[in-house]
Amino acid sequence: RVSVAIREVSGKEKEQIAGAAEASGVKLVGKVMSFMVTIEAGGQSTQVTSFGNTYVARTMELDGEVNVTKTTGVWYDPETGTLNFVPTVFKTVNGVTTATLKRNGNSTYMIVESEKTFDDIAGHWAKAEIELLASKLVIRGVSETAFAPEKRITRAEFAALLVRALGLGPDRAAAAGFADVTPTDWHAGSIGAAVKAGIVAGYRDNTFRPEEPITREQAAVMLSRAMSVAGKTGAGGSAGSLAAFADRASISAWAEAAVARTLEAGILRGMTDGSFVPDGFTTRAQAAVMLKRLLQYVEFIN
Repeated sequence: RVSVAIREVSGKEKEQIAGAAEASGVKLVGKVMSFMVTIEAGGQSTQVTSFGNTYVARTMELDGEVNVTKTTGVWYDPETGTLNFVPTVFKTVNGVTTATLKRNGNSTYMIVESEKTFDDIAGHWAKAEIELLASKLVIRGVSETAFAPEKRITRAEFAALLVRALGLGPDRAAAAGFADVTPTDWHAGSIGAAVKAGIVAGYRDNTFRPEEPITREQAAVMLSRAMSVAGKTGAGGSAGSLAAFADRASISAWAEAAVARTLEAGILRGMTDGSFVPDGFTTRAQAAVMLKRLLQYVEFIN
């Protein structure tokens, strides 16, 4: 027997969520809803919390229009007491806004609104993308007031961004295979979730090298795999997409298809001098722009 339960959260549970919202600096918009699926057989009952890599859409109605750059769906993690980004697309018809939340699991969901910026991105070329994703709880600063846009982003940080952008929950156990990742590391849950989803695989010596800065071709591979997780499956891009780059020969063979695919999707772009620079490092600002393009390409945000 399969039971599907959708209920509005109230009482002490809602108070806890309201406290989490306040701690995150966001405002609740509309109702807090719980979605549950339970399977009963042989006198035993099991709650289904994960659908693997299959994203299920849920809709919630709101009164009036919303600012899609400052509003998003989130899910509540009772273990950590935190609110986390959920891929959400908004559509308004006749004054009624419908939010479609997409996630590969069940939880408690709500719509929140926030406006976030950082002191060190004033006048920066990626200011709009950074503010957009920060307001949607996808990216975070190095502090409450600083983003450090030109700082190199590490492999662990980039994996964490992709996991958060895809609405995935942490999985520390799946990171156990890496010799240089321990369960107590801040990035263990994100790296494990990325491994489980098939976004990262690590090196042949069983290391992940989390603190190394990520290269552009490594980022392309992770982004391409994230596209597949989000439902944009298919072969890699065509080799012709790389022909225009002066340094085309320096792109590693293992990254060629992913680089071509992300270029064709408009997620990655070449440099102004006609090169791709596959071994160049990625900054936090560049990562934010890549992430925003990814989310729009897979239709996870407006």
